Amino acid sequence: MIESVNRFALKELSLDKVKKINGSFSARGSNIPVSTIIWYFNLLKVKFELNPDAIRFPLVLDSPNNVELDEDKQKALFNYIFKNNNQDTQLIVSTLGFNKDDFQDVEFDNIIDLEVRKYNLLNKEEYEENKEFLNRIFED
Repeated sequence: MIESVNRFALKELSLDKVKKINGSFSARGSNIPVSTIIWYFNLLKVKFELNPDAIRFPLVLDSPNNVELDEDKQKALFNYIFKNNNQDTQLIVSTLGFNKDDFQDVEFDNIIDLEVRKYNLLNKEEYEENKEFLNRIFED
């Protein structure tokens, strides 16, 4: 944990508080998602080190950069996530504005790019396929 705190220069986090598992700490501003991610990843490291036979559930991160991170910190956070995820654990990450070209040394099994136009629930093709069904629903 200390290594992670130092890596991201989280000066507001007291190193004395992260030395013990029961210590608590609080980050501010854009460091909140960073400190949350490093806390969970370090807990997972301890879990797998102490119990290597533990079930490895998929790890789902919904918008880990949910505040405005500068570009360098955002890339550093994603690099941390990709490098520190246990290889036997499926990682699912949702985010906005992700560019896989920023992570040349990371191999992605699957990237799903969702393109949703504002206020459109169905794309044109889906609408045409389901138009009759939708009309029956709305006629009643």
